[in-house]
Order: sequence, then C-alpha cells, then structure tokens
Amino acid sequence: MSEEKLTTNVLILELSTMIVAIALAFNSQSLNYYTISLPAIIDYIIVNVLVIWFWWRYISDRFKYPIKTNNFPLYDVLLLIIISLLPEILRTQDIFYLTGTLAALAFLWALMLRRIIREYANTIDQQSLVSLRHQINIRSSMGLLFLISFAASFISQIIGRLIFILIIFAIIYSVFIDRFSKSNKRSI
Repeated sequence: MSEEKLTTNVLILELSTMIVAIALAFNSQSLNYYTISLPAIIDYIIVNVLVIWFWWRYISDRFKYPIKTNNFPLYDVLLLIIISLLPEILRTQDIFYLTGTLAALAFLWALMLRRIIREYANTIDQQSLVSLRHQINIRSSMGLLFLISFAASFISQIIGRLIFILIIFAIIYSVFIDRFSKSNKRSI
C-alpha cells in the first residue's frame, strides 16, 4: 500500500475515533441535564454501547478492507456522521427520527460495502465476496424495513412503533439463529 493511501486510511480511522469520542462526550453531557437516576444511567450505558458497537463494526470493516482509491470516502464520512448522531436521536425517543436515521445508516453501510467490492474486485476471494454480498443484502433489507417503519410513522406513531418493535425482534431473532447455527457447526 502506498504511503498516500496509508495516510488516507489512518486519517479515516482517526476521524471515526474522533467522531465517536465527540458523540460519547455529548451523551455524557446529557447526564448533567437530568437528575441522575437508575433509568438515566441505564439509558446512558445502552446508548454508549450502541454507538461503540456501530463504531467497532465500521472499524472492523475498514481494517479488513482499507480504502484503495484516492476518491473522497463519502459513504464513510456520512456513515460516521450518522453514528455520531445516534445519542441525540436515541435521546429524543421519536420513532420518526430513529427509523429514518437507522434506514439511512443501513443503506449507507450497504453502499460502503458495495464500494469495497468494487475496490477489491481483482483481489477478493470468493468466500469474502459472498460474505460481503450477504452483508449488503442484510443491510439493504434492514434499511428497507426501517424505511417502511419511517413511512408508517407518518400515518401513526403507534403503527410506526409497532413495526419498529417487530423489526427489532426480527433482527434479534436472526442474530440468535445465526449465532446458534454457527456454534452447532463448530461442535459437529
């Protein structure tokens, strides 16, 4: 990897760390605005875990597939901005903003993964290509479901919330089944 590309990748990773640090700082400031109570502390912990989890997933993708071109990493930057907005969006507890943000996050992540496939088209092995395409399909499907919930929240906040809850349960169920099937494959 050339020195210029290495510098670009280091800057992207530093930017992502800085954005997440700012988001976490804003989230910790929220404890000052409210009286400290058990629900406020639990909310603070959950928001931090979610932000760090999204950041970690982004970093993992970028360590595995660093940026190869000299083009501006638009999808990466937009993805990081949305991740940094999560504490504020989660604090509002408005289904309209939450589903819209999660839809944008899922679609941007899918676009970033498509860009990775394009950048690594000549060097990527078949198994990694299948895995990336699977991740693109999952993120696009999640984005579409969150977009449906977003549109439903225009009609009714209650309908939007119900669809959102169903989506979250479906995601948790899917993750549980995926982990369970992988652990069964290892034990066989």
